Amino acid sequence: MDRSLYYVLSKNDISKVTDVLTKAFDEDDLINYLVNYRKKKIKHFFNLLVKIGVRYGQVVGTSANLEGVAIWLDSNIPIGLLKEIRCGGLSLLYRLGIKSFKRCMDLDTLVSQLHKKHMDTQHYIYLIEIGVDPIYQGKGFASKLLKNKFNDSEKESLPIFLETQKQENVSLYKHLGFKVIDEVVIPKTNIDEWCMVRYP
Repeated sequence: MDRSLYYVLSKNDISKVTDVLTKAFDEDDLINYLVNYRKKKIKHFFNLLVKIGVRYGQVVGTSANLEGVAIWLDSNIPIGLLKEIRCGGLSLLYRLGIKSFKRCMDLDTLVSQLHKKHMDTQHYIYLIEIGVDPIYQGKGFASKLLKNKFNDSEKESLPIFLETQKQENVSLYKHLGFKVIDEVVIPKTNIDEWCMVRYP
């Protein structure tokens, strides 16, 4: 465990991380599509992701101030519907509505299929979300979160897998050693999805 990062565990921290991600993705095309362009709902979406990360993976911040945060999962621990329900998935259905909930489930299915297609073993580290508070963006906080996990990846000889929907992120991740292994268009949208992997 790297002491230079802040490990999120408490309920208060979960709320703060949710706020950081909500602000970071306020204008994100995919997130807004998922919540049916109702920005007030974005917070509920991220709250579930953070709870899943705390319970079944790791949620880390750049410091206790949480300028930037990342949610990591170990693919040895598959996250299915039952685990999502344990983290509050049913309340997400109520808060988002059926249309948005179905969009989230459809994306979850697509992401799972892409992950299985490209990662043919269960021993991979998986970045499910990374975000930086807009007032701290462009100051290296995202790179700090990623580079920390590179050390773990190299010690364990495990690649890191992620997806992104932003062309500018592809360039950033390439600069950090990731390679594009697939590009798809998310069904019923015009949003591109890049699958990327970094080998130790």
